[in-house]
Amino acid sequence: STDGCAPCPEGYYQNDVGAVTCKKCPDGTTTILLRATHLSDCVCLAGTIDVGPGAEVQCVPCGEGLSCPDGSTVEGLKGRRNGPSAVAEVMPGYFSWLSAPTEVFKCPSTHCPGGSSGDLRRWQIRSNMC
Repeated sequence: STDGCAPCPEGYYQNDVGAVTCKKCPDGTTTILLRATHLSDCVCLAGTIDVGPGAEVQCVPCGEGLSCPDGSTVEGLKGRRNGPSAVAEVMPGYFSWLSAPTEVFKCPSTHCPGGSSGDLRRWQIRSNMC
């Protein structure tokens, strides 16, 4: 809790005007910015990714081959950013499919499906190093 009119610290928000304490984000979530004013400002912690439909936050662990900073979402991984969300990335040497972006596979030897790293196909998410 924070007393007075100070902004809420990271991991807290306040949506009631005039309130003097802040509300803690649900377990497994935090806020990216200070002064959060809505529950929807709470995002998944680093190492997890939001796979929830719409505004529902549902954090699951990032698997091997994904880098997930605070606020990572499946929509961000697909390249559709919305708001201050950070972007999860497929790590070098791994690839994934747009139809199942959290299912990440290690590239066989030095070749990833879809061709060279500059030949990114619309159904595939791949690290540029693959």
